[in-house]
Amino acid sequence: MAQLMGTQAAIMALPPLSLLGIRLVLQNTGAGTTFLRWRTQDFSRMGALVWERLMRNPRLPPDLRTALFQLECNRIALNLQMSVLHSLQRQALDCSHKMANAEGVLRQSPSGTETSP
Repeated sequence: MAQLMGTQAAIMALPPLSLLGIRLVLQNTGAGTTFLRWRTQDFSRMGALVWERLMRNPRLPPDLRTALFQLECNRIALNLQMSVLHSLQRQALDCSHKMANAEGVLRQSPSGTETSP
């Protein structure tokens, strides 16, 4: 997943897309997830509004508009997938802890059961 995200960012770094004044960057969150974000080249603005502003530019050639549209669709889909994977990972870890706790309770129960379920 991270490799696909990196590829999308690398595509934006190539001409003619690199000449448009925006870029796709990988942003790491405090929770350990990485998302693709639009940024201005001077890093003064971030988010989908950066992309929208460029798309509304009447001087943007149609082929670049189409390429930017596809990159935005890819960005949205990759960010969704990353979010879902991170959520599943958190839930699986939580489930594992709960099962380990339940097994510990079983082992300490008065019946003296020492086997796993």
